[in-house]
Amino acid sequence: MDTRLYRATAAVVLLIAMKIGWDLVFSPMNAIRADLARELERVPDRAPATIRGDLDYAAVLNPILDKPQLWGPLIPDAPAAPAPAPNAPDLRKMLEGLAMRPGQIGSDKMRVGLKDGPEDAWMAIGEAYNGCELVSFTREEAVFRYRWREQNRDLTIRLPRPQR
Repeated sequence: MDTRLYRATAAVVLLIAMKIGWDLVFSPMNAIRADLARELERVPDRAPATIRGDLDYAAVLNPILDKPQLWGPLIPDAPAAPAPAPNAPDLRKMLEGLAMRPGQIGSDKMRVGLKDGPEDAWMAIGEAYNGCELVSFTREEAVFRYRWREQNRDLTIRLPRPQR
């Protein structure tokens, strides 16, 4: 029993050694190395460049440095100055044609006077006049909101309502 194990181990070791020897002799890398050596033999030898001490480096470099098409892609442009912020719209001017009047219907509608019309009108919460939306109102004041798209924010204004 002991000898059979010994012989099997020896046979496996012998097969591995044969495989290693086969790969060393018939390696596919040998053909690649030979092809590379042939390609390198075709490359002509060049003499190394010598540095001359009397060479005017400024005369050589200045024409290269003066080419903007060469350096332009390598050096980014200075960042542009930010555009000035637009002025906020004057909500009082936008609501000039609207006059607050006393009177309301529940908590949903209030009475307003229009500059264009001879009669008063009723304005409900959520309705807009000249882009300004009525958000809420009390007996003392009315609150309007304007969506300022340039600055992506809401502007509000509180207008007093006359008392009876």
